[in-house]
Amino acid sequence: MEKIIKVLKDINKKENLIKDELKTNKNNSKNSNIINNILIREYPKFSNSNSTKDLIFNIFNELLQRASRKYSRTWKQLFENLDKLLKILYKNPLTLRGILSELRKSLKNERFEPLIYEESIKLMGMSIQESKNIAEKYKNEVQARNVNRGDLPVIYIEDIYNLLDQLIQSNNPYELSIAVEISTGARSIEVFKVSKFEEVEDHPNQIRVIGLAKDKNANNLENVVLVRNLVHLKANQVINAVNKIRYMLNTTGTNREISDRHNKQLNKAFKKYVKPLAEVNATEEQKETEQFKDYLKNLTSHKTRYLFGNISYLVYGKPKNIPFETYIQNQLGHLSGESTKSYLALNIKFKNKLIKNTTPEIKEYIKTVENQVHELKQNCCPPNTGMIDLTPFKNSFSRKESEDSKINKIIDVIQLYRDNNIKLPRQNELQKALGYGSNIMTKAYQIARQMGFINNFNIRVK
Repeated sequence: MEKIIKVLKDINKKENLIKDELKTNKNNSKNSNIINNILIREYPKFSNSNSTKDLIFNIFNELLQRASRKYSRTWKQLFENLDKLLKILYKNPLTLRGILSELRKSLKNERFEPLIYEESIKLMGMSIQESKNIAEKYKNEVQARNVNRGDLPVIYIEDIYNLLDQLIQSNNPYELSIAVEISTGARSIEVFKVSKFEEVEDHPNQIRVIGLAKDKNANNLENVVLVRNLVHLKANQVINAVNKIRYMLNTTGTNREISDRHNKQLNKAFKKYVKPLAEVNATEEQKETEQFKDYLKNLTSHKTRYLFGNISYLVYGKPKNIPFETYIQNQLGHLSGESTKSYLALNIKFKNKLIKNTTPEIKEYIKTVENQVHELKQNCCPPNTGMIDLTPFKNSFSRKESEDSKINKIIDVIQLYRDNNIKLPRQNELQKALGYGSNIMTKAYQIARQMGFINNFNIRVK
C-alpha cells in the first residue's frame, strides 16, 4: 500500500499541470495523460485500461486483494491522497459522489473491518451534511424550474408528431436517432449500441427495451426489460430505424468513445429540427428573459428523453390519472424519483385540446377532418394559378405517400403549365395551392429545371 500512496502523492504534486491539461482536453475532460503515464509506468499490467477512471479502479481493486483487514494510518493516507486526486478529475460534487460510491463498494467486503468503510466516507468526497445540502439545493432548483415552466415557450405535441413522420423516413442516421429517442425515451448510446428493441405482440404502440446504459452503481441494468408506450411511431418503424442507424454508424469501442464520436452530429440534428419548435412559439417578452436564454442553451439532444416523458404521460398516463413521477419512473426505469422531477422542465401541450384524451381511432378521425378543412380552405380562396385544375395533384396528406410521389406530382403540374403555354405561378403561390412543404417544392423545381420544363417558357419564380 505504501507504493500506491507514494505514486498518488507524486501525481498530486502535479495538480496544476493536470488541471491545465484537462481544460484543453475538450473531447474528454476527465481523462489525463499525465495521470495515465505515471500510473502505467508503475503498474504496466493495467496499460490496456480504457480511461483514467478505469486505471485507478483497476489498481485500487488489485490493491484490496493484499491490503490489511484492519484500519490503520496507512488506510488514512490512502484515502486522503486518493480523495485529492479524484477531486482534481471530478469538479462536480454530484459526479464525484457517484464515483466514490462505486469505488467504496469493494470496501464492504467481509474481510475488511467496518471501520475502513466508515472512514472512507469521512475522508473521501463530501461530508454527509454537504451531500444533504447539495441534494436540497438541487431539489429546490428543480421545484423552481417546475413552477416557472408555464413561462417557457410551448412545444406542441402535434408539431412533434409531424416532425417524427418526417425524420423516420430519413436516411441520415442522426435524424433517425432523434426520431427513435423521442418515440422511445432511449438514450443515444442505447440507440447506437446498448439496448435491444423488440415488438410487443398485438401492441404496435408499445416496444420492449432490453438493457439500459446508465449503470453508475453496478445494478446490472443490462438485464433490465422495460415495456414502453411509444410516442406516435409504431414498433416496426422504430426497430427498422435502429437497424439502419447501427448499419450506418461506427459503433465500435466503449460507450464513452461511441458517444464522443457521434454526439456532436446528434446535437446538430436536434438543433436543426427540434429546437425551432420551441423558439417559434416564444413571445418577444420571453426571448428577452434570462430564463429563456438558459432554456435554449440547455436544449440539447438529451432533452429527447424529456420530450418522450412529457408527451407519453399526456397521451397514456394522465388520462388514467397516474401521477407524473410514477409514470415516468416506470417508463424510463429510474431508480430514484428525484431524477424524474427534472423532466418537468419543459412546457409541452396539445395544440388541439379536443383530441388530448381520446382514443387513437378518434384522433385519426379528427386528423382526417382537419385535412378536409385544410383542403376546403385551399379551394376557397385559390392563389393565382392560371386557370389550371390542380385538384388531381394536391397533397393528400397521407402518411403513406412517399416524397418521390409528391415530387412527381409537382413536376407533372409544371409540365402541364408548359404544355398549355401558361405562365407558371410563383413557387410560393403554387406551394400554397398544392399544399406541399417548401422543401418538397424546392426539390421538385430543381428536378424540373434539370429536365428542361422551366427554362423553355416564361416563369415567375419565388
